[in-house]
Amino acid sequence: MKSELPTTKLLCKINSAETQASSTGPPQPKTQGYQALNVESLKSQEVPKRSLKELFENNLFIMYSTGSAICFGIHSYMQAWGMMKWRNNVSILFPEFIPLLIIPIIYHLNQGYKHVKPEHGSIWSKHRSVFFDKDTSAFRFLPLLFVVLRSIGATLIPVNISWITYLCKEVGLNAAVVQSFSTFSSFTTALLFYILYKERLTAMHIIGMLMIIGSLLIVAVGKQMSSNNPQTHSADDDLYLTTIEEGNMPTNVVEVEQTLLNILIPFMVVFTTCLLLTKGAYLSRAARSVQYPPIQFVTDFSIGSGLIYLAAFLYQHFYVEPYPLACILFMATAGIAICCAFQLLNLSVLSGKGALSMAISQTQNFFWLFFDMVLSLRFPFVYEAVAMGVGICGACIITLAKK
Repeated sequence: MKSELPTTKLLCKINSAETQASSTGPPQPKTQGYQALNVESLKSQEVPKRSLKELFENNLFIMYSTGSAICFGIHSYMQAWGMMKWRNNVSILFPEFIPLLIIPIIYHLNQGYKHVKPEHGSIWSKHRSVFFDKDTSAFRFLPLLFVVLRSIGATLIPVNISWITYLCKEVGLNAAVVQSFSTFSSFTTALLFYILYKERLTAMHIIGMLMIIGSLLIVAVGKQMSSNNPQTHSADDDLYLTTIEEGNMPTNVVEVEQTLLNILIPFMVVFTTCLLLTKGAYLSRAARSVQYPPIQFVTDFSIGSGLIYLAAFLYQHFYVEPYPLACILFMATAGIAICCAFQLLNLSVLSGKGALSMAISQTQNFFWLFFDMVLSLRFPFVYEAVAMGVGICGACIITLAKK
């Protein structure tokens, strides 16, 4: 028994050494395998290069929102030009009922034939209508209320622009510059959504608001300081243009005293436009809450605006003063521009980059000013251009604050 003890101890040592070697293993091969695994995992995590097509599709919202801004600018310029050429009042807008009715009707017919008729046998069905409950077929009042209110607002905004254009002529301000202060609606919308939906207001919102208010003060003070300059005195441009075309000089040009109050009146009208734009933003959001498709919502409130314009057009044409054919065709073209502007803006917002889309669309008054300078050779004063730039930058800061 005593002779077997050393042998037993030796065997135990050998077994323990083999167990340790098998458990730990040679270090070098394991390290190499671990390094190789890391290289492969890093390669798999590399971001694939995007093709030009993917980059184009991901940034398509920029084209949509820029196109929307251009179309808004075209509409505003054509509206102002039509007021100088034919009617220096709100009635210049009424021929726009033609595209406001025709384009949405074409859209609904196309949707009906493509998506509703194959399933239900007709181009309209209660089960596919946003105005009826899909389960009970009961009429839904809220979608109708939202589209009616939005139609009224969409009608009043161009009416306000026409008033702003008229008032700016009275005091010698550039209408495109003054209208740019409607970007204050970015702040009023943010404030409303903070009250209703508890969306956070940041320091960027306050900075943007102060920039817009500062730009208004630049115009008001700059205009009053330059009131003694003969170039700043303006008269009724409609009367002036008409008499010049007829070969006569105007004899009853009326000049308005350029007091601070008279200068601020157009900005008061712009503030009502801000309230209408804020109401429109709320209604668009509320419409989504009742499953109203955004593109259809724009299409439907365009029909509502078209019906309002149609009634006003018939009254003006048959009971007040007939519209010349050239005026009807010209303003119908302006109506096409505003329809395209609304739809392009919706396509841009639907891309998921709503804040950026709205910020780009705020540049619409730059395009109006551009058309004014290139086509009508009407250039703003330096303080107007500076104020416009400061105001739009402030609006963009507010719009991008969420980002």
